[in-house]
Amino acid sequence: MRIFDAHCDIFTDIIQKRDIGIKNVLPKHIDNFKKGNVFGSIFVVWTEEEYSFSQKRSLDILKAGVEEIKLCSKDMTITKSYKEILSAIDEGKIFAILGLEGISFIKDKIDYIYDLYNLGIRHISLTWNEENLLATGALGSKDRGVTRLGIEAINIIESLGIILDVSHLNEKSFWDVYKYAKKPFIASHSNVYNLCKNGRNLKDDQIKAIKDVGGVIGINAWPSFVDEKNACIEKVVDHIEYVIDLIGLDYVGLGFDFCEFKSPKEILISNFYDHSYSQSIIDILRKRGHKDDEIRKIAYQNFLRVLKEILV
Repeated sequence: MRIFDAHCDIFTDIIQKRDIGIKNVLPKHIDNFKKGNVFGSIFVVWTEEEYSFSQKRSLDILKAGVEEIKLCSKDMTITKSYKEILSAIDEGKIFAILGLEGISFIKDKIDYIYDLYNLGIRHISLTWNEENLLATGALGSKDRGVTRLGIEAINIIESLGIILDVSHLNEKSFWDVYKYAKKPFIASHSNVYNLCKNGRNLKDDQIKAIKDVGGVIGINAWPSFVDEKNACIEKVVDHIEYVIDLIGLDYVGLGFDFCEFKSPKEILISNFYDHSYSQSIIDILRKRGHKDDEIRKIAYQNFLRVLKEILV
């Protein structure tokens, strides 16, 4: 079954390998996408903390990722609209949506979001885990939320047709987005707080709020978001089923957050650490009695619904 992954960090692998002179990094990942039948993903720019979220580093990462996608144009293409996504699917190409995992680097220059749109960006989260001039991430002060500038940024993001992502926001910023956003937003790679008490995970009222706005939650495979002591693929599916039981089938998807290139495999979930293993999720859902029409919603249809609405 086809799968859409709402969050991948492959651009990080590309830039870090290019830093040491290695190019042509993407083909290995494309092979894994094909093995896992992953037909599309949001490819995020995550600017490492040691670069202090600098604009130069962010643009260097974006440039490197785009260059590699263009070198692999037979297999993958960048898509900026839902129409382009459908064309990519018809052509049998993996579609890549360009995203930003935090925009600290724009500082207070929110008009720069227009330039990012022109560079092809179609997904934005206001923060990673940090506090910035727009909002507050998961590791920031619990009493600080989205700023006045952040509200203006949300308005620009939505007016342009860019997907707004709340995965890394703290609770106060989440509820500020809920208050001010006018379109569906997503949590591209977040899990259930009641199953794993990690501050990056979503509490029940937040999960219900995402249903309320017509958004989608992408369930994450990073171990510390899955289980505090013993993460495994079966427990990833537990998070999926928890969301289904709480708000229904139409608001849950997959946002794997695979980072096998920057962490030893032994600290990731065994036999579930890159896209080649993606069908394992489908297999477990089937074993637990879910029918294929239900699984298709989880695997890609729910996210495609939001992409169709936002990416005009």
